[in-house]
Amino acid sequence: TAATEGDVAAVTALLAAGTPVDMPNERGITPLIAAARQNQVEVARLLIEAGADVNRQDNSRQSAYLISTSEGYLELLKLTLANGADVHSLDFFNGTGLIRAADRGHVEIVAELLTTDIAIDHVNRLGWTALLEAIILGNGGERHTEVVRLLVEAGADVNLADGNGVTPLAHAQQRNYAAMAAILVAAGAIASEPLALPTFTPVATAPPPDPLAAFTIAALRERQFSGGTIDRRTLLLETDLYAQYAMAYLSDGLTITGLLYEPAGSGPFPVLILLHGYWPREAYTAGTDTATAAEFFASQGYLVLVPDLRSWGDSDSGLSLFHMGLVTDVLHLIGSVASLPDADPTRIALWGHSMGGGLATKVLVIDSRVRAALLYAPNSADDADLIARWGTGCLPGQSTVA
Repeated sequence: TAATEGDVAAVTALLAAGTPVDMPNERGITPLIAAARQNQVEVARLLIEAGADVNRQDNSRQSAYLISTSEGYLELLKLTLANGADVHSLDFFNGTGLIRAADRGHVEIVAELLTTDIAIDHVNRLGWTALLEAIILGNGGERHTEVVRLLVEAGADVNLADGNGVTPLAHAQQRNYAAMAAILVAAGAIASEPLALPTFTPVATAPPPDPLAAFTIAALRERQFSGGTIDRRTLLLETDLYAQYAMAYLSDGLTITGLLYEPAGSGPFPVLILLHGYWPREAYTAGTDTATAAEFFASQGYLVLVPDLRSWGDSDSGLSLFHMGLVTDVLHLIGSVASLPDADPTRIALWGHSMGGGLATKVLVIDSRVRAALLYAPNSADDADLIARWGTGCLPGQSTVA
């Protein structure tokens, strides 16, 4: 708390009392990482002088250095670089600080990093370089355009395509980012190879059955998600305000695990379903991304359900084309709420972060039993846009969708 709040006196006293400078919490967050998250530069300076490791990463592979690059904290970045920050360290997307800064359009951070020996053409697990991220995840505005200019002038490969063979110029042209495209063309960029025109006249035939029909919103609206049991398995934690249980339920034959928070008092309680964002599966455990919200809402009298969703945590793996398998998991959970005697199935709401926010938007147009939703930094529910940005697949080992 002292590091987060920038309380130099309190941090000084704790260090003098012998508190280990790199003592992490349960999420691997050290005092330096906590200070970096809030841009508490003076506390960070004090901790580094006391021996804090600027390259130490928490459970989600964040470090003080990497945080400074993604958040645009220039003074903090310079402090970490001056104290041995490893510019080759990677985040959980296998990306460098340069990629993170380019994504956000942090011109000053990009310029500072380009004075180091950071790998300008490093490719992250999404198949993108810093140049590609500035175009694909940018908005085509002045700051992202300036990032493109800096990267090109520093020698970025303007023809290094993404994993689907689409070049930076093609991405810029598809998005009508004329200023970016002009910079790339001047540097010798080429667009992707055009598709060859057919050399024969097609013959009309009856359309084959659509193999993706079952994954459409229209098809899911026709399905019934009205029966199922939520298994309240093990009591994990009990406080004055709520009890936390491990839970499980079935979704199209798959066992979906998760957490259930039951508030103190007598029900029936309104139900809030929390949908987690994308996390690398090896880093995800039940409650990742949702714990703070779950504890808060449970303490306010909500019965909170936190499904792990298929392929995450201890849930079974299963197909999820266009994320509709994950949506199906949520719909089955909604249909199973009535199995909990202390839940009010007429008062169900959703909370979704990032990937979970995208799922929530789909659920909202499918199931009218959801009465309200809170979307926290949601990704797009436009599948074409989502796939263009993040790839396809939802099974371990496949391309990831964030």
